Amino acid sequence: QCRIEENLWLYGSEAAVQRLISILLENALKYADEGSTICLRLYRRRRVIYLETANPCRPIAPETLERLFDRFYRADPSRSRCTGGSGIGLSIAKVIVEAHGGQIRAQYDLQGDHSIHFTASLRDSRYAAGFS
Repeated sequence: QCRIEENLWLYGSEAAVQRLISILLENALKYADEGSTICLRLYRRRRVIYLETANPCRPIAPETLERLFDRFYRADPSRSRCTGGSGIGLSIAKVIVEAHGGQIRAQYDLQGDHSIHFTASLRDSRYAAGFS
C-alpha cells in the first residue's frame, strides 16, 4: 500500500533518495511475513517530511532495533549473505538520511499489528529556502 502526500519538496540527491526508498522496500519485502501487506507512506508534518515503511514480521527485541543500522548486523541469525543480501542496506539508508540532514529510526509494534516501522525524517526544502 502506498500513501503519498502531494506537494512535497526535498532538496538533495535524487539518486540517493531513490536508493533510500529502494533499500527500505527491499528490506520490507525480505522480512515481511508471507502474504502480508507492506506499507509505504510519504507525508509532511510541520517542516519535516517523513518517509515510512511498515511490514508485519517476527518479533524483534527492543534492544536490537538501534543495531539494525550497524553494518553487517542481522537481527535474524538464520539469514546470511547466501540467503539474503550483504547486511549493509540499512546502514547505507542511515548514511543517506543523515547526508540529507535527517534521522532514521526503527520501531516494532508489539501491541498492535506486530509490524516493524522504519521512519526517516527529512527537512521540507520549502522551509529551508524560506518559502511558506
